[in-house]
Amino acid sequence: MPKSIQYNLLSFLAILMAFLFLLLLGQHYGIGVQTDNYFFSLMIVSYLSYFIRLAWDAMHPYYIKEKVTNLKSASQLYSVLLNNIIIISFLIISLYFLLTENLIELSTHQKNFLDIYIFYILFQNILQFNKSILNLEKYFAFYYLVDIFIYILNILTVLILLEDNIKVLAYSMIIGTSIAVLGQFYFIFYKISIKYSLQIKHKKTKQIYKNSIKIQFSSILYELKEPLLAMLFLSLGNGIYSLFNYANKFAAAIFHITTTPTINRFVTQVHYLVAQQKYLEVHKQIQITLTQTVPVFLIISLMFYLLMPSTMPLFFANTLSDNDLKYMQRLYLYMSLFYFIIALEAPFTNSITAFKLFNYHIFINIIFFIFLSLIYLLFQLTSLVYYNYLFILIFAQFSNLVLYVHKNKIYLNNRT
Repeated sequence: MPKSIQYNLLSFLAILMAFLFLLLLGQHYGIGVQTDNYFFSLMIVSYLSYFIRLAWDAMHPYYIKEKVTNLKSASQLYSVLLNNIIIISFLIISLYFLLTENLIELSTHQKNFLDIYIFYILFQNILQFNKSILNLEKYFAFYYLVDIFIYILNILTVLILLEDNIKVLAYSMIIGTSIAVLGQFYFIFYKISIKYSLQIKHKKTKQIYKNSIKIQFSSILYELKEPLLAMLFLSLGNGIYSLFNYANKFAAAIFHITTTPTINRFVTQVHYLVAQQKYLEVHKQIQITLTQTVPVFLIISLMFYLLMPSTMPLFFANTLSDNDLKYMQRLYLYMSLFYFIIALEAPFTNSITAFKLFNYHIFINIIFFIFLSLIYLLFQLTSLVYYNYLFILIFAQFSNLVLYVHKNKIYLNNRT
């Protein structure tokens, strides 16, 4: 069986486990305050993680160069970045408790869950960092295997342990991710032969920090859409934010199944091609990637949309009302269009990173932030229907696509 098919199957299995976990959660709690608080907590930790990525996100081309020329130096670079992730994670955890005890007021349900789940930020960021390293080392399967393991543990938690206390799920996610990280360490230290050291500085870290800040500053601006959407849908009543999250995660699941395996391989290929200055091949790989991902995404997204009226009541054990189902289906349609644009954009975005044009990411996402500001102002000053805000969000994403395609074309034309 071709490797590409194997990775697609692993991706499908990982998304299937995530899908099953969400459905079991919905069956247990329905659509309401509990699930709203759960999704809100996940959004907070996910957004805070972007600040940790300020310390390492641009490491890919530097790690590859060090690995090719000096394995010892590559080991030192890995250790420095890992140590920085640990230090920054604990700083953010400490800051969370300081702010929530003194300045920021959360609901009792939100704080009870977040006081435990905030520690997940440490293990999640080590997991993501190790995924990137293993991906660069061409251990592509590990990207999915760790997620499959974590979701299986969470599913067992819902089926066996989860009663009325959702805090058990926070412990499950922390324990599952920490075990997965140990598995990653085994491969990194014993298979790849990276040697760990207690260093916090490397000759390449200044460049990595500089470019990571450029990338993640733009990501922090871009991902402000998540708290903004949370504010919007939480204001519409209990359960609406959960409906949005389910619809969004269904669209995202299809996106990841159809595009993530191909994009992961593309990222590794394009970094090597740029290092070798094979720019004509970069353009070719972009075209190949688009033909392998976009048509499949469109077909599966449409099929899922058409099947929603008959499958969602079954999946949610009839906890959805007819109005809930219509709401979810419409939200899914909008978010599918949003992810369709991201699928088109993905190879161009990753090429810009490989070209080390990090300032362009900032420029793009400042424009996106202006659109988000418009959504916020309209939300504060008007009473528009929710889908009008989503239309603005989709248009903002489309403007990103146009600008990334244009910049790629100019860069490659100047070098071929």
